[in-house]
Amino acid sequence: MVLPDQVHQPGDVPPEWFQWRGGVDNKLENIDKKVDKNSDTLEKMPDVIEERMKRVVNGSDAAPPGGGQPITFKWFSEKLLLPIVLLIASLIIAAAFASAQ
Repeated sequence: MVLPDQVHQPGDVPPEWFQWRGGVDNKLENIDKKVDKNSDTLEKMPDVIEERMKRVVNGSDAAPPGGGQPITFKWFSEKLLLPIVLLIASLIIAAAFASAQ
């Protein structure tokens, strides 16, 4: 048994039935606004990238060599002296354990 197709007359269905209920309409409108905003941003990006590339090539935005930071005693001790001190200390501890056996 199959139900017969229902034929709708133009006045049978109220127009409200074709509208979303609740906050769905607002969400759909906000999504359209976000998509428009993102498309504007994406359209402007090539111009911004090209402008920044020109500045880097011309040297105005290029970083100075070495990151621009001078070598200080703190940097030197952290990067070089501290690992050497730790290595020597670990060798002394290993020698102490080896001689104890």
